[in-house]
This record gives sequence, structure tokens and C-alpha cells, in this order.
Amino acid sequence: MGVAATAIPSIVEGRGHRISNIQTLPIVVSDKINSFSKTHQAVALLNQLGLSEELKKVKDSKVITAGKGKFRGRRYTKRTGLLVIHDNDCSSLDAFKNIEGVELLDINCLNILKLCPGGKLGRLVMWTQSAFVKLERIFSDEFKAGFVLPKPMCTSEDLEEYFYSPEIQELINVPCLLSKGTLSKTQEEITRAAKMVELYEKL
Repeated sequence: MGVAATAIPSIVEGRGHRISNIQTLPIVVSDKINSFSKTHQAVALLNQLGLSEELKKVKDSKVITAGKGKFRGRRYTKRTGLLVIHDNDCSSLDAFKNIEGVELLDINCLNILKLCPGGKLGRLVMWTQSAFVKLERIFSDEFKAGFVLPKPMCTSEDLEEYFYSPEIQELINVPCLLSKGTLSKTQEEITRAAKMVELYEKL
């Protein structure tokens, strides 16, 4: 789901990414970017793809962390930017490492924390051609041989049906909502209280 959401413009834009200048999603580029050795080459490519506004958003959002986090190695906080997914050694994409707001991820180590940071779908992703082609093999039945999806514990999405079922109601203790002293007393408790009063009067 995290991978599929990267190709839906409404979800990506709803997450806060600037995609008004991007022609199509997903963004797939040639493996020739591995030959880039200078950062200005990578920046020029991103500008040609219409990502200049996204890079500016991340750069302008950098602020000093509030609280004590600034003393614990988290001095700066900034918005989440572009994610570049590749299918080779990360050292071949050194030109993208120094661009603020750009992160690198290997297709063989897909991470839900990178694809959906903060639990929100729709991160802006740029794929290399080899990584995009490899998606089909990664999510194929052959690649996941022996993997069995877990069975759902709930067969229905109606929570009220579960809550008011006899099995659940038997396990629920009805809380006492009456204030202390308003409960009706039994005849035995009344008789015992009267005897205590009589004993007290005899003293």
C-alpha cells in the first residue's frame, strides 16, 4: 500500500509535497544517474523534473528543535522531502547525498518508515529504472515462496456487532454508577444495624 500510494497524485499532494510542476507520477529516471559525480548535476536533474519547489520547501522548513532535543543530537528539524529508490550500491549516487531534503533507499531494503514516515501514505518518490522494474519481481509469488499472509482475527468490520455479542457481554462487569449510600439495604442488613444501635444504647 505504501508503494502504491506513491503513484497517486492526490495522496502525495495531500501529504504536503509540492508536485504542481511535475508532469506524471511515479517519477522514473534512467540508471544513467549513477554516473553523476557532482552535486550540481543532480540538482539540475531535479529542477528539470519539476522538483525545485519541493527542494525549496524542505530547505526553508529547517528550524532549531524546540526543547532539550537540540542537546541530544537532534538540533534541527525539517520537513520530509524526496526519496530516491535505487537498485545498486549507494556509493554510486553520491551526487544526491548532499542535497538537503533528499534521502536514498535500496529497493532490496524497502522500509515502511521511509515510505510512510509518521504513518502517512503518499511520500514523493523518484525511482531508478532498474528499481522500478524489480518491483514486479519483489511482489511476485515466486519471490515470496513460503510466505503465508496472516489470517485476520476479525471477520467483520462492525465493532458494535462484536461488542454486543453474548460472548463479550459475559466478560464485561457492569459498573456501579450509583453514588455511595444510595444502594438499597436488605432486611438482614437493616436488622443487624438495629441490633448494633440497641447495643450502643445499653452502654
